[in-house]
Parts: sequence; C-alpha cells; structure tokens
Amino acid sequence: MSAICAQMLDPDDFVHSSYHVKTYYKVYEPAIMPMNSSRLWRKTGYIPPLPSNFGKKRGRPKKTRKPPADEDPKEKKKRNKEKKGSIKLNKQRWKVHCHFCGEEGHNKKGCEWRKFAE
Repeated sequence: MSAICAQMLDPDDFVHSSYHVKTYYKVYEPAIMPMNSSRLWRKTGYIPPLPSNFGKKRGRPKKTRKPPADEDPKEKKKRNKEKKGSIKLNKQRWKVHCHFCGEEGHNKKGCEWRKFAE
C-alpha cells in the first residue's frame, strides 16, 4: 500500500524551488574574487561599526586556568592535596552566651530563667 502512495506523490510538489540543485548552481555561478587588503575597499560616508559590548556575563565565572587535554587528572588531585595540606587552620571555638541571663553554655532560646519570667 505504501509503495503505491510513494509513486503517486512527487517530491517537487512539497519542496520549494530555492532548495533545488539547479537554483543552487544559478546562485553561485558567478565567481566572487577576494580582495588583497582593506585598502582596496570602497570608501563610504558611514561610521565604521564598533564591536558589541556584551559586558559581564551572568553566573559563576570560568576558572582562570584551563587544564591542557594531556594533563593527568590524578596529578591534579595530588597537587590539590599538597596545597590543602601545606596550610591548615584550625577552627576557633567560641563560647555561647545567653542574652537574657548572661551565662555561658546556652542561648536566649534555651534559657531557663527566661521560661520562669514569662
């Protein structure tokens, strides 16, 4: 059944003439010769266009160092471990003080004196 339908339909009925091979050859028939330098360009009275100013891109900026394709990822991990291990800062703990009674070890939310005062 599909073979009969394929014989009845002509692809030229569904494709625009601009997509035909003959039209392509007509468009590109004349040769476009390149110019040797910009001095040969025709001068116009218009201001030359400037490049677009896209500004700062949104999101997180890219890394400053792009690793080469031949770099071994295992060496990268070793290098990162060396950096982390060389300078190690300990967290400094601080004591929590209550703003209601002024004692150490709890905050205002867990203060028992505040519970009695309410």
